[in-house]
Amino acid sequence: MKQFILVLFIYSFVVSFSRADTFCVSGFIKHHTERIGPGIRYNLTEPFWVRFDGTNWYARFKAVSKPNFTRDAVYEFGWDGKLLRMMDWDKDPEKVRKQPAKGVIRRSPIPVNVIGHEISVVWCTLLSGPYFRSLNGVLAEPPGAPCLGYLAKLDIFKKNKKVRHLNAPRLSSSYFKVPVRIERGRGTPPFDVPQRVIYYDYVLPFHAQLKQFPENPAKLRKAAVFEVLEWTNSFGVTYPRRGRFINWSLKSTNRICVELECIVTNFAKVSEPVNPIPDLRGNETLFAEYRFIPEVPELWGAPDEDDLLQFSYITNHWLSDEEVKALPEYRNAMKWVREALRSKTTQRMSRFFLVVLLLLVALPAAYLTLQQLKKGKI
Repeated sequence: MKQFILVLFIYSFVVSFSRADTFCVSGFIKHHTERIGPGIRYNLTEPFWVRFDGTNWYARFKAVSKPNFTRDAVYEFGWDGKLLRMMDWDKDPEKVRKQPAKGVIRRSPIPVNVIGHEISVVWCTLLSGPYFRSLNGVLAEPPGAPCLGYLAKLDIFKKNKKVRHLNAPRLSSSYFKVPVRIERGRGTPPFDVPQRVIYYDYVLPFHAQLKQFPENPAKLRKAAVFEVLEWTNSFGVTYPRRGRFINWSLKSTNRICVELECIVTNFAKVSEPVNPIPDLRGNETLFAEYRFIPEVPELWGAPDEDDLLQFSYITNHWLSDEEVKALPEYRNAMKWVREALRSKTTQRMSRFFLVVLLLLVALPAAYLTLQQLKKGKI
């Protein structure tokens, strides 16, 4: 009996010691918009809540009505180490009955500008430590650029189809990376976030690798910057108390499009584990599915192709990979993907045969011309 009690005590001690600490953080987001439309400027303050254990995290903030846009909405985000789940639901029960809540699923911990772009500054300030710690090279996936939705009319792809800009309208939900400069911070894990991150406006495929910074950094335009403004300490943990995310206008880095600031007001250590899966609201939720896009890197090449594997469906629970693959929406998306890949292969083959044909015509003609020139000289 004594041996059993001793083993149980040791097991309980090991489990409690190995369990990651869960931190409960709250505060508010300051949202300053310089210009998002003709004469539209505003300053907002939105409360947020975060739970984080170093791997899994859950975040939520309550939206505040904007000028010309009244809505009582809540945005939720959760990362379980494999999938990022994002939710957008209205607190008005009558609106929930008329319009289903919206959900987005991605296979990346980076929140993008699909649901609640304000979470970008919270993620950078409190949750980005594990991501930046895992980087190998000078490319990183940027958080949601707040100006994306308001620059949709700018067809910048016609200017340079090979260079895709961070503020390009079709990049709001896509997987991509940009060159970054990272200055190390002084936080304690899991809050060891960078002191400063500069995101440059040069978009590369999600699977791209770049060990060294581009040779001509002066030609790269700064698209966004995150920086920690103030550090503090609680429970023996050093963490950011204030962080700022600035997104410049597409036309000029002298003009701020949106400035977000995360200010922490409460920081506590709790014993409950993190539940990273948001609860669904209402009977039905409209999901936008992005988790399978990284599995087809061959789609990169044209600005309209990387969203082919994005599709939507309505259900009342979070679906697993197998459940999604059994949906007709997934099969239809895969059909479009196969056709796109077939079309790209056909285009490559056509270009190859065209080059071969030109060589077959040009080389004999060049040879005959050379022979005639030699005869003329003789």
